[in-house]
Amino acid sequence: MVELAVVSISAGTAAGALEGAWAGWLLGGGWMNSVLGLFAGAALGYGMGLLVARHFYRSGGDTTVVRVGRESLPATLRAGLFGGLLGAIAVGVLTFLVPGAMMQALPILGVALACGALVGAGFACLGSLL
Repeated sequence: MVELAVVSISAGTAAGALEGAWAGWLLGGGWMNSVLGLFAGAALGYGMGLLVARHFYRSGGDTTVVRVGRESLPATLRAGLFGGLLGAIAVGVLTFLVPGAMMQALPILGVALACGALVGAGFACLGSLL
């Protein structure tokens, strides 16, 4: 069984962490900024994934699950993409609070979309097929 809320939270956390590390490197240019961005992005991505999980995949004390296999791929793909995209885009938008970030707007948001989609799809495929 695959719990869709967990897929969404995991994808949001991983996508937020990757986007935060990329934005930290792009804006600060050092490894320390990347590490700080990684942890901040993971925390924000976790929050966004949790928001998606609570809104779409939990009601009361129950959570939505699907059986592992090819038939579950559409459901897990939806959960992974929602969590991953929301987590990465939230981190990308939040980086605009950093002074000088507006000049890097296109690369930050482009990587946020790509990172969210790829990580979300990856977690969905792994969740439904493993």
